[in-house]
Parts: sequence; structure tokens; C-alpha cells
Amino acid sequence: MEKINCSEKEIAHKFAMPLRTLKRLRKEQKLGKDICFTAPHNHHVIYNIANFEEWFEKNKQTAVWTLNTQMKAVVQSLKDNGWWPDGRKKNGGDKWFKANQTYKMNQESEKLEARGYSGHYKKPNKVDVALADVFEDEHKAND
Repeated sequence: MEKINCSEKEIAHKFAMPLRTLKRLRKEQKLGKDICFTAPHNHHVIYNIANFEEWFEKNKQTAVWTLNTQMKAVVQSLKDNGWWPDGRKKNGGDKWFKANQTYKMNQESEKLEARGYSGHYKKPNKVDVALADVFEDEHKAND
């Protein structure tokens, strides 16, 4: 026999979610009454497994997004844009930043070219336009 409903702890264990996150989502009313509810004259919170699985697939980012993962994303963004996490600029300053961004844009341009973006839309892609602007600025600076 297959279980239809289960407790909050079982859902947290099954979906590898912190129990506090489940309680917070329930209190913020992000989970509907078809997903989590209490039985009449009872205080135990019960979750409908099928409805919760459906909600979890739609809202996976909300369910697993914690402060720690948010901080990791911010630190990675700082590193990618030429900053140390404590707010100092990396050695090389703007020159390093421009070289790094140009390199990344070149990689992205190759991916778009491989997908046939320019041939399909009959116009240059946004990355190529941005690269052209960078190269034009560098050319003017050299003259």
C-alpha cells in the first residue's frame, strides 16, 4: 500500500530540506491547503506527498535556496567581476576586468555561433556587438 500523506519530518528527510525552511514556507503561506494541512482536532501537520512533489518541482529554487547558497552566489559574482570578497579590487584593476570579460564574451560568442544564432536571425548576436565595441575602444586608445 502506498502512502498518500506523511509528516513534516518525513517530507524534510525525503526531499533533503531543512525542517525550518518547511515551517517558514508554511507560515508564509507559500504552501497551499492542498499540500499541507492538519487533521480535524489534531495539531500534527500533514503533507500530501503527490501535491508536494509537484510544488517542489515548480519551486525548487525557493525550497533549497538558503542564506549560505545566496552568499556563495554573491561571492562568486564578485570574484567574476574582478573583486575580492572583502571589497578590494583584484590586481590589474580595470585592465584585468576588461580582459576577463572579453575572454568570457568570446567563449559565449563561440557557443552562440555553434548554435547558428547569426544565420537564423540574420543579424549579429549581442555578444559580437559588445565585443566590437570593446575592440573599437581599444583601437582608439592605441592610436
